[in-house]
Amino acid sequence: MKKQLNKKQKQADHDLNVILILTLVPLLLFLTLKPTLLSYTNQTSVPLWLRLILLASCQFAIAGLGTSTVMLYRKESFRHFGLITKNLVTTLFQSLLVALPLYGMLAIQKHNKNSWGCVMLFLLIWNSF
Repeated sequence: MKKQLNKKQKQADHDLNVILILTLVPLLLFLTLKPTLLSYTNQTSVPLWLRLILLASCQFAIAGLGTSTVMLYRKESFRHFGLITKNLVTTLFQSLLVALPLYGMLAIQKHNKNSWGCVMLFLLIWNSF
């Protein structure tokens, strides 16, 4: 016995179906072309920016294309989800300060083959939040 959906639930159901399709199709395409893409991105003769743009496009297609399409189709504002220009420079700078130690701890862990630095930074950074 199927429950009748109201208009808002039908709209949400449709949106989820669009997101699902626009997530799975690029994912399946990426998984199919993965060896070719990875061999291309590992070639040092290709400029780094081209390789970066290719991989970033794949990542966006898998992770963000569906939701962005639904938002644009529904004419929703990105501001509603907190993407505003107020304090933009401060926010980006603070995010960079947090990201640098997180990336740095992974590089140090790989170099020293010791994970205690990761544990220490995890405890210091995450407990401060």
